[in-house]
Order: sequence, then structure tokens, then C-alpha cells
Amino acid sequence: MNILFYITNYPGYGGIEKITNILSDYLFQQGHNIHILSFTTNCNVSNKLMSLNAKVTFMPDKNNFLSEINKSFLSIFLEENQFDKIIYQDCYSSIHNLLFSIHYPTKEKLIVVEHNSPISQLIGYNNYWNNLCWFSIHDLPRKLLYYKKYNKIKSKSTQRHQLLLDTCHKYVILSDSFKKDMNFLVGNKYDKKIISIPNPVTANSFQENATVKKEKQILFVGRLVKDKGLDYLLQIWKEIEPKYLDWTLSILGEGPLLPYLEENIQKLGLKQIRILGAKPDISIFYQKASILMMTSIFEGWPLVLFEAMNYKCVPIAFDSFASLKDIIDNNLNGFRIPPFDTNIYTKKIEYLLNNPTICSKMGLLAEKKSKQYTIDSIGKLWNTLLED
Repeated sequence: MNILFYITNYPGYGGIEKITNILSDYLFQQGHNIHILSFTTNCNVSNKLMSLNAKVTFMPDKNNFLSEINKSFLSIFLEENQFDKIIYQDCYSSIHNLLFSIHYPTKEKLIVVEHNSPISQLIGYNNYWNNLCWFSIHDLPRKLLYYKKYNKIKSKSTQRHQLLLDTCHKYVILSDSFKKDMNFLVGNKYDKKIISIPNPVTANSFQENATVKKEKQILFVGRLVKDKGLDYLLQIWKEIEPKYLDWTLSILGEGPLLPYLEENIQKLGLKQIRILGAKPDISIFYQKASILMMTSIFEGWPLVLFEAMNYKCVPIAFDSFASLKDIIDNNLNGFRIPPFDTNIYTKKIEYLLNNPTICSKMGLLAEKKSKQYTIDSIGKLWNTLLED
């Protein structure tokens, strides 16, 4: 079978790029021909973040996705390669407009993958609204316009989901838990098109782990963007640091909020934080860390949790997205915290720091849970989908 991964940015450090690599390598091993078509990249195209088993092609016009040059290029590219399936890996990007503009038979070939909560924009807006103050002259008008803005966001999200669902062959969500969210947006009209396939943990995570002694380190891994809840991260660490001066918070990631993060760390007088940037291989950090903090406002199927759990890091996350219940068994292999309750979050961290034996036991259970999502088990679901 000839398969194309259609993606905005590749190669890259993000979760979608990682999943594209591991899935394309698996499908190649199953005997398929794999192509990746990308519009942009934020990495060196020769680096090890690229799949060695896929033919990677870049669109000629990286600035104007809908340019006539791109339309002509894509039309010829698809005609020459005669793909059996096209896996659209970034359904929040506008690159679908280019694909739909050339009248390609997508209903037979297109598989859309949503790598986030279907209602992520609504969750994000609710969080923004809840943080506004009724007694602020600046915030009050925004508080009063809640329903108008909420309904506008919902309407746009519904329209986009309907467009993709009407045009695709199958629509992949990352957890059965998200089916309720899809029904909230589009009803049950598309139930037969919507299937759930979780993302596998990236391949190198399941190599034999060297025995590395856990250190007094807590880890945060993610893009430095608003959706990752960086303010919550600092609020929590502000309470932890003075009580546990021998513990360190390491932040791995890059993004537009780096200056904001650095400024607020300085304002709060926090000393036990290291900002380490993005790393191609973060396995050694997982091996040494005891706890992983996730403070995201919403997520889809965060690979960071599984990668950390595989290295016996105890994960703690806000229960702000439906799929978290599939990942963390609360109080067993990690903690699910009521959304944005930083007090409870802080207490759970303190509990682990005060009880290292319990932390170690929970880490072992986290490692066991992560093994459920190897590419061998998830790949079988993709084989079934592609044969449909």
C-alpha cells in the first residue's frame, strides 16, 4: 500500500512529529511504501528526527500554503504517486484547504487524525473566563460576554469538524473518552466514521532502560505556550521550593513564552528551576527524575506522560481532558488533580517527596501501565483501519 502522511511541520520536536516517525517506521516494516509531505520544518532536515524509512517531500511555497505553485505541485505529486491512503496528521492546521482545493477523492482515501481534545478550544476559553475577575473594570465586560463568545467558539469548532468529517473516509480520535466530546459538537451522525486509536509511546522509550538512580528532580516537558499552564506550574513550585531546597524542577521545552517564564521565575525569586530548552533525546532526564509535572489546560493523548511513566516517573496532571482517565489510574500510578486546583496539586507533590518508598512503588506501577501502548499493540489497530 502507498501511504502519505500529510503534515504541516516535519521534522520537529513535537508529539505529532514523533508519532509520525514511529507510525511510519512501523508501517514500512509491514511492507508499505511511506511518504511524508511537509510544509515547514523548525529543524535541520538532515538530523535524526527524520524517519529513515519514509520519503520526505517539502512543499515549494512555505509562506503561502494556498499559492498556485503549491496547488500545481500537490496535484502533480498526488497524481504521480497514486496514494491508497492519506493520513492528515494536523487537523488544526489550514493545510486541508489546499488538499480540498484540487478536487482529490478524499472520501475514499483521507484519514483525519485529531491529536487533541475535540473541545480543546472550549476548555481553553472556560479556563480563561474563570480567571477573569468580576470586580475588575477591565475584566467585567469579558465576563458578561461569556455565552456569546462561548457559542461562537463552539459554532466554529462544529463547522470545522463537520467539514472534515464530511470529506474524509475515517476520523481518528485518541480515546473513546473523546466520543462524548465529538457528539457534543456534531451529534451522532458521524459515529460510523469516528474511531479511536491511542498514540503509541515513541520507540526509543521501550529500549532497555539503564539502571539510573532516581534523583531529587521533578520534570516538566512541553512547549512553552499558554495551553501548557505555565502559570500554574510556577504557582505550585513557589509553594514547593522553600520547603524542599534539595529538590530541583527541570523544564525541557521551547516556545514563545520563554521570556515570560524567565521573567516570572525572577519575579518570584525561584532558585531551584532549570530551563534546559528542547532536547532531541530526553531519556536521561526521565531516568533521573522522580516525578513528572503536567499542568496543561487541555491535551489529547500526551506522549510525555507515557514516556515519563516508562522511566518510572510518577505523573501528576490536572484532570482537564477526558483521556487522562485512560492514562493515570488515580492514586495508583500517578495523580489526577481536580482541574487547576493548585493547592491539591501541591499537597500531592509534598506527599511523594515525604514518602520516597511510596513514590518508588508508584513509579514501578507507572512503568507497567506504559507498556500497554507499544507500537506492536497500537500498530494492529492501524493495520485494521488501513485495510478498511
